[in-house]
Amino acid sequence: MKDLHGAKPWITSPEHPMLQAAVRALARSWTKTPALIREGGSIPVMATFEQTHNLPCILMGFGLHDDQVHAPNEKFSLTSFHGGTKSCAYLYEELGKGAGVESGATAAARGQQA
Repeated sequence: MKDLHGAKPWITSPEHPMLQAAVRALARSWTKTPALIREGGSIPVMATFEQTHNLPCILMGFGLHDDQVHAPNEKFSLTSFHGGTKSCAYLYEELGKGAGVESGATAAARGQQA
């Protein structure tokens, strides 16, 4: 057997200020409290981004259970599209407030880990 795929596992702490900023952004965009679930941890580039930028990665999904992702009859509702757009805008606003995070470069320059 030949291994054709592999990646380092990755996870972001739900307590991290950047993830909490995402939770606040999602809560502002939707009528229900965001559910934090472990998905996407095997996406190869996520661990690399976290390592090279010294910041956590955030994945926010906006699809529904019946979207038939990657199927011939895949769909994505306009409600999900507009809610996702609002969520991203609110996330940028929350992060712009500081979210208790300094850049990885700033922390590295100070000799600390972000």
